[in-house]
Amino acid sequence: MKTLARLAALTIVLLVAAWPSGASADPGDMQIVIGSPTDGSVYPQGANVQFAFACLSTTVAIVSCDGSQPLGSYVDTFHAGTHTLSVTATDYLGETTTLSTTYAVFDWTPPHVDFRVPADGATYDQGATLTYDYDCADDPGGLGIQACIAQNGMPPGAPLDTSRLGTFTFDVFAVDLANNIGHQSATYTIVDRTPPVITLTSPRDGAIYTRGQLVWVSFSCSDGQGSGMNCLTTPSRALPIRMQRRTGLGDERLPGRAAVRLPARHVDVRSAHVHGDGVRPRRKRRAYDQYVLRRL
Repeated sequence: MKTLARLAALTIVLLVAAWPSGASADPGDMQIVIGSPTDGSVYPQGANVQFAFACLSTTVAIVSCDGSQPLGSYVDTFHAGTHTLSVTATDYLGETTTLSTTYAVFDWTPPHVDFRVPADGATYDQGATLTYDYDCADDPGGLGIQACIAQNGMPPGAPLDTSRLGTFTFDVFAVDLANNIGHQSATYTIVDRTPPVITLTSPRDGAIYTRGQLVWVSFSCSDGQGSGMNCLTTPSRALPIRMQRRTGLGDERLPGRAAVRLPARHVDVRSAHVHGDGVRPRRKRRAYDQYVLRRL
């Protein structure tokens, strides 16, 4: 232990001899030397810097030499900004003297953007009610954010346009208080998951017609602002439809006002989404309307 103490004392003496002079109350009184970090020094975030200091006097006995943090400990270079350390020396009479050193830690790290809506890689339904939800943040230890700017000018809480189909990119620029600039983007897709609407006006569902009556098939299909569609009917050449007795019922005579239910026929209208770039094909939707033939 004595050997270690002597080596430590020798090290302090050698360091003090190499350092510039520190503060003292009067010449010949207590003197404090701070070798690291030196006053006015600048360090990048994460640098390894140890606190080195010593207290000296040629006239009085120094009973304590205390730093604001222990000798040899690592100083704070995690948090950007200005930091101050101090050392206080006390002699056997209780007299004290203090020396401070100030150093700066620079924030070199650009800030980042947190996307929630739209999220990167997300898929949303056409017509969905959504609002922008994002913010900018500095990395741990940074000075903080001074600006968070969307390229399209839409702030958080503004409505997100989901009326158009396709893949879109949302860009945001973040600026921290050290003027570091970060740029990130989120890519999202709007898809059409709503089936088209089929309106079959003739023949009406459940309608009754006389045998031999000529009935035109009338229908329409709508996909709104969707991806588009094909609107087909089967059989494809069944326009118009003539009401006829189906095979297999026989030719027996019927009473004057008697009604006989003949086999029901159906019109099958199919609507399918058109497959566009970046839009998945949709399932076909069928609407069945049946009408009954009666002999009056």
